[in-house]
Amino acid sequence: ALGLLVDNSIVITENINSFLVQGYSRFEAARKGAMQVGWAVVSATATTILAFVPIAMMEAESGQFIRSMPISVMLILFASLIVALTFSPLLASRILKPIRPEQQPHTVKLLGIIIQGPYKRLLHWVLGHRWKTIALTVLTLFIALALFPIVGVSFFPKADKPIFIVDIILPKGSSLDATNRALTWAEDILLQEEDIVTLSANLGRGQPSIYYNLGQALESSNYAQLLAQTKPEIVAGKLQPILERLRERFAQYPGARIEVRELEQGPGSIAPIVVRVHGQDMAVLERLTGEIEETLRLIPGAINIQNPLSDRAIDIQVNIDRDRAASLGADLRQIDMTVRAAIAGWQASTYRDPDGEEYAVNVRLPAGEYAKAEDFSRIFIPTALGKQVPLAEVAKLELKSGHSEIRLRDGERIAIVTSDVSNRPTSEIEQELHDQLDQMQFPPGYWFDFGGESESRGESFSSMYQATTVAIVGIYAVLVLMFGSFRQPLIIFTALPLAFIGAILGLLFSGNSFSFTAFVGLTSLVGIVVNNSILLVDRANQLRQENKPLREAILVSGMTRFTPILLTTATTVLGLLPLTLTGGTLWAPLGWVIIGGLLTSTVLTLVVVPVLYDLYSEK
Repeated sequence: ALGLLVDNSIVITENINSFLVQGYSRFEAARKGAMQVGWAVVSATATTILAFVPIAMMEAESGQFIRSMPISVMLILFASLIVALTFSPLLASRILKPIRPEQQPHTVKLLGIIIQGPYKRLLHWVLGHRWKTIALTVLTLFIALALFPIVGVSFFPKADKPIFIVDIILPKGSSLDATNRALTWAEDILLQEEDIVTLSANLGRGQPSIYYNLGQALESSNYAQLLAQTKPEIVAGKLQPILERLRERFAQYPGARIEVRELEQGPGSIAPIVVRVHGQDMAVLERLTGEIEETLRLIPGAINIQNPLSDRAIDIQVNIDRDRAASLGADLRQIDMTVRAAIAGWQASTYRDPDGEEYAVNVRLPAGEYAKAEDFSRIFIPTALGKQVPLAEVAKLELKSGHSEIRLRDGERIAIVTSDVSNRPTSEIEQELHDQLDQMQFPPGYWFDFGGESESRGESFSSMYQATTVAIVGIYAVLVLMFGSFRQPLIIFTALPLAFIGAILGLLFSGNSFSFTAFVGLTSLVGIVVNNSILLVDRANQLRQENKPLREAILVSGMTRFTPILLTTATTVLGLLPLTLTGGTLWAPLGWVIIGGLLTSTVLTLVVVPVLYDLYSEK
């Protein structure tokens, strides 16, 4: 927005300066200059704001993640319009001085030479070879689109940080001592890496929230986490060999799952790849997820594969002897409530502190995180005779193997298999997995679908498609109101495909994929790149109203608007460079899309729009 902030003032000030060069007084130059381009500036700002409104209204999780950016840009653009229409002409009438052409700075003279020489000759040539110009432009567009598969599609990239996390997960019910032994073993291996400078360990819980999309894991005796920070220069591709080496070492530890993962950009998610299997029978779900897990392990790039159904848990089942309970006068409902209160807790009261905050007071046995068999020996059941009998008198305990978790989605039972990715695009791994799952035999009533990045990307890109469509329709409506024509806005809209050429080339040469932020940049371009076309067409229309011949109006509008178009593009590009060069893997794609799109659309707009104006206008 820093570059866009000054664009309106540049257009108005440059136009005022052109009137000063023609010999007008400062007041007249400020008045005429602002009035001549005022509506064009208003329309250009309105179209840019309209491009950002749908982005700000996106309801998907990714829309909430990025919402502050479009809102900030819209407010800045509105403020810049007010300044450009009021303070800029006021200051120009007080500060700028009348100047003769020979007194202009050398840079302005150089621009004048380019405009009167090469650019004027180029305009004459393209107007004389209109269909060749259009054919070359279309060919360039198709070449750029053919390069798009090379660019690739992603959602949010890995975070470009010299930090990684090691998760240590033991079977449920494992003691802290067992977890600590695995933690110490992993810690010793990490300390052998010379590129690791700091190491932080947490036993029984995860790290505090160290990154904007990471929450702290719940406390559990079978879980530990290590946070490793490498030397600052060990980022991106340089970090991968270290992580691969550690994964091979950690796979050797028996009885525990030790996973290495990088920080991710964007809103948090379970994993990049999530396969959901729908069905009712847990045994069938367990068999299917096991096959999917084995399939994933054979796919290069799939790492940290998890299948919750394969993690068995030992449950303590309380079998009540109904006859014995009846003979002792113990109510079945009372037995159930007593056992639940003892093990899970029961809210007996509420405590209110001096500040008015209320806290639940729960009563339960002083058991650990998981109930043990000996805990049940301390449970007594009240009878109808007012006596207390041990739970063992009316029930028997049975150890039974079961699943550690059972998931429901929209009231249906599902099982999931998740996987992280390494050194390959998520879409490639997912497509390979999808092809292999299509060959599996799923029983009737059982099917699979994908969640994770695929689902989030689909929802977010769908929202962006809708946002882009709404932006285009809104911009077209503004242009129709401004020009009073349904055809001339189509001329202006030719800037959009011209911008796509540069957007694709920008991503290709920078080595970035078409991510969510790149899509945001492309939607932003819809409102930005049409501004140059608006200036050209508006000036040509003014000259036509002054009874200038069509070709003369086209030539004069191109030459008089060359400087403000070039300056506004330059300021926008320069304003985006800090974000593009230092924004990391998250914001760099957005910057490259806008910079590339602006550069190609500016160059081609100065050539193609005059040709289309000549074709669509009546002679």
